[in-house]
Amino acid sequence: MSQNELPEFIGKYRIESILGKGAMGLVYRAFDSNIDRTVALKVLHTHLLEGEQGSDFEQRFIQEAKAAARCLHPNIVTVFDFGVHETMPFIVMEYVDGVELKDQLQAGKKFSFVAVLDVITQILEALAYAHENGVVHRDIKPANIMLMDNGRVKVSDFGVARLDNSDLTSTGMMVGTPNYMSPEGMHGFQVDNRSDLYSVGILLFELLTKQRPYTGISLEEAIEPLNQCDYLEPLRKAQIKPVILKALQAKPELRYQHATEFLDQLIEIMSESGSEQGTVIYQPSKVVRIAKTQTNIAPSTTKDDSIHPDVLSTLESSLIRYVGPTAKVLVKKYSKESNSLEDLSMTLARKIPNDGERSEFLRSLETSGVREISLSKEAESKSGLTRDGLKSASVVAASPTTQGALLLSPEKLQSVTNELAFFIGPLASRLVKKVFKQSPNLDEFYSKLAGFIPESSEQAIFLKKVKL
Repeated sequence: MSQNELPEFIGKYRIESILGKGAMGLVYRAFDSNIDRTVALKVLHTHLLEGEQGSDFEQRFIQEAKAAARCLHPNIVTVFDFGVHETMPFIVMEYVDGVELKDQLQAGKKFSFVAVLDVITQILEALAYAHENGVVHRDIKPANIMLMDNGRVKVSDFGVARLDNSDLTSTGMMVGTPNYMSPEGMHGFQVDNRSDLYSVGILLFELLTKQRPYTGISLEEAIEPLNQCDYLEPLRKAQIKPVILKALQAKPELRYQHATEFLDQLIEIMSESGSEQGTVIYQPSKVVRIAKTQTNIAPSTTKDDSIHPDVLSTLESSLIRYVGPTAKVLVKKYSKESNSLEDLSMTLARKIPNDGERSEFLRSLETSGVREISLSKEAESKSGLTRDGLKSASVVAASPTTQGALLLSPEKLQSVTNELAFFIGPLASRLVKKVFKQSPNLDEFYSKLAGFIPESSEQAIFLKKVKL
């Protein structure tokens, strides 16, 4: 039977439809009736197995299964099974209900600066884990990046991955996609984790500029489209340009040496963007300093006694209403540098560029229970005991109030998510869920969501659609 025809079963898996076709094989949507799970099932093209290099292709296919199976991570497509059906090898993978980044780019999708950094940081999280497990992907490109509705990014297709003990991809063999390939990979030289980071650099540049770097000229000239990118503010160009330049160095020793190094740099930029530009929401002309007399939050925790995670979680929940998804980054960063709860609260308040909302944030901390949580945790730490009364109070204080909770049907909530995703991309789902839990009424809910859209004209379009 031709692989263009839909088989009824492959192994124990019932085939439902074709998800995609590539140069190497087909991917089916299938169903595992034993555990009621939908999966993606990948097979090689028959003509590849029957050709002169059939055994090599089969070995590479097996290597893909081994490589992906070593990488159990939320940002990597999981491999469940491997088998052979009538001499045809197949891989059974997690079914990802999402879209390829390639399709989004080809459709002219615009990503905000924060959304781009969110996508790239998740890719780097996946690569950091893979590299630690001895796997170099070697083919990072938009077609191998899946965007899910919940905002999560999944890296797929380890088909040309090099395991640290494999000789299938030896020196002299060019493997990967040329448009995203490192110079050493292009020339068939030995590659390592730094080759993946070069590919991520090209992807980062493309998401920001809608084109890949020019070729055949100096690196500074190659990334000239970044300077001409009108929608990016000068500060953000200045922040991201050194990152791109380092990632795209021709010599591997001059690039980022580890995915975590690249990742830390982007997290720092997200933090700086939140503090100086107010993320996507605000465009302040200056940052106003606040006098400490504006808050009655008393010092409770010194740097020697780290601030309890419950306290940090409450701070993050309060801050996210004003600075969006960078709240987690800011709390994590400045909790390590602050000497007390008061110090940390004031530092976080300075990252909110709007005067009125900054004061509102500080007032909200006085009624959030964060002080009581901090005091109770400090008492528990010093006494070595946990009193049920204090513990219960902490849980209640840290939980969002249900009084006056919004009432929206799941269908309406999904509709709002879809409308927001049109303007800011896959980050929308995550933001809608968070803002929905924290908003006291519909007007504030819609207003906060609109604030994540950079253009005021597009904010108006969004509000008009969701309020229908």
